[in-house]
Amino acid sequence: MVAPHVPTDENRRLVEHFSVRGVHQKDIASYLRINVETLLKYYVTEINNAKADRNAVIGQNVYQRALDGDWDAMVYWTKCQAKWSYYKEPEEKEDTNEALMKSVIELAQAQLLSAKAKSTKK
Repeated sequence: MVAPHVPTDENRRLVEHFSVRGVHQKDIASYLRINVETLLKYYVTEINNAKADRNAVIGQNVYQRALDGDWDAMVYWTKCQAKWSYYKEPEEKEDTNEALMKSVIELAQAQLLSAKAKSTKK
């Protein structure tokens, strides 16, 4: 019978170290000689925190490069963080029925004006 896994501080540091460097969970589990389910049961906090830390460090580096004038970093930052895009979203179209109704009203008004103009000429 296999003894149950007992997490240690050293293993927690290893999981965080591997996770922050993008090592796959399957490979971390294999290194610790446990399965992925056990890894997630005992080390989910380290895995999640490592990803957040990694993203924060990368984000800080990109942000600093943008502040230093790196054009690519500026474009990347504005696209990701400021939701900026080269693509122009299409303008909202009026409801088809509403647009049709406006056209009918405008046509009726034009015909009414035309009829009034003809009657005043007589």
